[in-house]
Formats: sequence, C-alpha cells, structure tokens
Amino acid sequence: MEHTIGNIGKEVNQESNPIANLSECGLCGAQVNALKSIIPGLDHSKDNHPRGSMDLGDQYLLLRARDESAHSIDGEAGRLIWVYIENAECELGNVPHNDWEPKITRWARLRLPNGQIACSAWKEDQKAMKDVRMS
Repeated sequence: MEHTIGNIGKEVNQESNPIANLSECGLCGAQVNALKSIIPGLDHSKDNHPRGSMDLGDQYLLLRARDESAHSIDGEAGRLIWVYIENAECELGNVPHNDWEPKITRWARLRLPNGQIACSAWKEDQKAMKDVRMS
C-alpha cells in the first residue's frame, strides 16, 4: 500500500490541482492498458529479461550471479547425472558419447512463473546472516 501511495505521489505534477492531475494519469494508464490488450504486440514489457539471465521456457528464468565456467561433477552425483542423460538420450534414439563428463554451471537465483524468486544456497551461504533476506 505504501509503495502504491508513493507511486501516486510521484505522478502528481500540478500541486495546485492534484485530483485533476491524478485522474488524467489514471485515464492515460487505462488507455495504454486497453491498447495493449487489443494489440498484444505493443506490450514489450514481457520480453525484457534482466541482463545476463537465461530463459528456460514455461516462464522460468535463471538470474545472475552464476559460475564463470562449468565445473565437473565427480562421484555419485556425476554418475547419477550420467545415468539420467543416458536414459533421456536413449528415449530420443541417441546414444551419449562414452567420454562425456557431466558439468554444471551454478546460478544464484531462479524466477518462478508466479514471479517469486528462489535463491540458491550456493550464493546465500556466502553472505553474512544479517544480509540474507528471509521471510
């Protein structure tokens, strides 16, 4: 609510007649929204992803920070990834190369389809407890 009141306060350009000014801003906003719903190609706000992000499809978006290079995965985790890829490739009719080794690149955050952002322990564990945002 405070955020909305702050935004409305910023839109008041004529302090002598704020009600008329706010109603004009509301009218312009409604007209823009109507045009965007009639002509969806006008709405480019959905296409703008943060710099350095990666679109995974289905409205999932990886957000920075990320590893600079992929890291090899050894041990049981690497073997499980190999088994998963082997099964997935065989279902598609492909056979993975025997010299392939699993590598991953860690990302700090994931934006979910509902707009929430999930943070990875990899980056959050590097912060002091007072700097970690929790709800």
